[in-house]
Amino acid sequence: MDTPELLTHLAAHLGLAGLQLDDQGCCALQVGDELVLNVRWLPDDERLVLFALLGLLPVDGRAACAIDLLRGNRFGLATAGARLSVDESEPPRVLLDDRVDARRASPAEFVETVECFADTARRWMTRLAELPTARPAADAMAGVAPHMPSFA
Repeated sequence: MDTPELLTHLAAHLGLAGLQLDDQGCCALQVGDELVLNVRWLPDDERLVLFALLGLLPVDGRAACAIDLLRGNRFGLATAGARLSVDESEPPRVLLDDRVDARRASPAEFVETVECFADTARRWMTRLAELPTARPAADAMAGVAPHMPSFA
């Protein structure tokens, strides 16, 4: 399956018209009020990367939160196989990412993967937002220039 076909199937499933990658191989989907699901095409690997900003790693209680994130990553059990990480900004932003092998994914499998990823991202956004010093993902992006990871 090729990437445009996977995205076309996802767009049809979601009732969106014209979903396609930009010149940098990226697109973004607004899921509900808070979650932005980003898709990036890695042509050399023939993989699609799904990623979402979940919120900020809190200044107070940072170590406990980091341990919670690491435990969530353990065997992928609390992330449906996706990975939690933090970026280089200060305070660090928490991200969730997953990769899809476009050569092997059927359109139905891709839609299921995206839906599962979105559900997992929402659960982690809620978990982070419930921390006493956390800020929601939308607040974490306020005043921050968009940064597209290089995946290099």
